[in-house]
Amino acid sequence: MVMRVRMRRCFIHIGTHKTGTTSLQHALHANRRKLDALSYLYPRSGRLAIAREGHHNIAWELSRDRRFRRRFGTVDKLLTEIAATPHDVVLSSEDFGSSVYHAEEFASFVTRLKRLMLDITLIVYFRNQIDYAKSLYLELLAFGFDVSFGEFLTELTDHGRFVWRDWIFPFDYYDFFERLRSIDGVTVVARSYDVTRAALIDDFCSILGLAAADLIAGEEVRRNAQIPSVKAITQYYHNSTRGRWPRPAERAALISLSRWDELQFDMTRQSKLRLIERFAATNVRLSQLTGIPVFDSMRPERLKSDGGKNVFMENIFSSDLVELVNERMSR
Repeated sequence: MVMRVRMRRCFIHIGTHKTGTTSLQHALHANRRKLDALSYLYPRSGRLAIAREGHHNIAWELSRDRRFRRRFGTVDKLLTEIAATPHDVVLSSEDFGSSVYHAEEFASFVTRLKRLMLDITLIVYFRNQIDYAKSLYLELLAFGFDVSFGEFLTELTDHGRFVWRDWIFPFDYYDFFERLRSIDGVTVVARSYDVTRAALIDDFCSILGLAAADLIAGEEVRRNAQIPSVKAITQYYHNSTRGRWPRPAERAALISLSRWDELQFDMTRQSKLRLIERFAATNVRLSQLTGIPVFDSMRPERLKSDGGKNVFMENIFSSDLVELVNERMSR
């Protein structure tokens, strides 16, 4: 009689950035004991002391990211933790998205997981490129980002991805999906964040084979809320002046410039059309491969004319900001 060894499952949630990853990681961390009772392991190895929810340190080791620290857990330690349990495994870090571009290292990681008798499923969420570009840019400001919004758009449209420091942010989703499919022996599950964002945790549970009630988000979930305009503009000014915080008169000028605090940052219709044109064909190819509907926000007929009460990011996050501040101060 032939004895069959049960193949455990390993789900690797790889982002992308700005698709509710923190919310999902918080829910996984907050419910780790309940998951254990349901025979799912959300490993401790690779999760940071500060941002303890996601397995960022593992992603950083694979990417040779300068933020990697051995004390937060290595791939070797993670594999030892996984080998010590019969449970299915759930890993999550949006920075696995950068690791995918280090193809050899990521493929080796998958191979080592498979040696532990694990079936590997990669889970990825995609967000329409217009909202993704806006949200990602504003988040990067907190990390010292001083590239103008115009330069940022040019980089990502020219190359289909944006590279800064050790991060690689995909924007050509078809290319990224093909990179995932090329990894030997994995299943890839792709989802539209635009479609699932209202019930993201429920959707994630369905992929894992859990009931929606098995993963409760809790009250501390951080959402993709827009940074207040005065804070964002002040941060960009700080970054653009080589780390100098604005003096009182400069801050008053910045507040005057950011008088739209109750309004929303947006990009011009021209920039949106530029993104739509750049990614129209690859978004259609992604849809054909995955069944993800073409993003509604990436349809030209859905765009409104410029105007109203929006703050255009091309105008404010530019090399002209310091000049605008000086002009306001001289009035």
